[in-house]
Amino acid sequence: MVSNCKKEAGVGQRIPEGEVPEEVRLVNEFLNTLDLERFGEHAEKPEAEREELRSPERLGDWLVARGLLGRGEMVGARDLELALKVRDALRVAASANSVLARGGPAGVSFEEVPLVVRLGGDSKPELVCTEGGVKGALGSILADVAVAASKGTWARMKICAAEDCRWAYYDHSKSRTGRWCAMETCGNRHKTRRYRQKRRISTAKEVRPGGTILATPGDDILSC
Repeated sequence: MVSNCKKEAGVGQRIPEGEVPEEVRLVNEFLNTLDLERFGEHAEKPEAEREELRSPERLGDWLVARGLLGRGEMVGARDLELALKVRDALRVAASANSVLARGGPAGVSFEEVPLVVRLGGDSKPELVCTEGGVKGALGSILADVAVAASKGTWARMKICAAEDCRWAYYDHSKSRTGRWCAMETCGNRHKTRRYRQKRRISTAKEVRPGGTILATPGDDILSC
């Protein structure tokens, strides 16, 4: 029997309504169950706490809180392994949406999560999964990705270019060329870092008569 695995996000939803399109809101949350932020107050976060889905029980709690899994349904080690595989592949794919892509497309398929197209009562096509449990929950997430790709919103799901951030975010820029999850934090930190680097290079250069510029070690400008 084919059951519709699309469910509404429930309690604990982190992303405010309206901030990102509905079809990528849950996907955005799923990608950010891995926390790689290592600046400011995030720098001291214990490594063990950076992985939100660090056990089958934690995975179950996350899915139940979002209405993707029934309370009391079994979640095992293989379910956790599949969930992490799906999430990490989607993070690679989101990175590829960036202007400066970090690696290529995920290049993987998930035969373990069967999805089919069903014509609903109103003859509207729906992407549904054929299993329940964790596979059904992951099917909901992958179905959202497929819908987002068809609407053009998946291309705006990106991973912050800051190496000490790597937060998944929705690019609201008109040109679709955003690089930072937030300009006021990661964007400004990048600009400040670039400015300081240029100042150091500028003050380290020695200009000799005749216009020759000698660069200090590590500077890639060696002539004028």
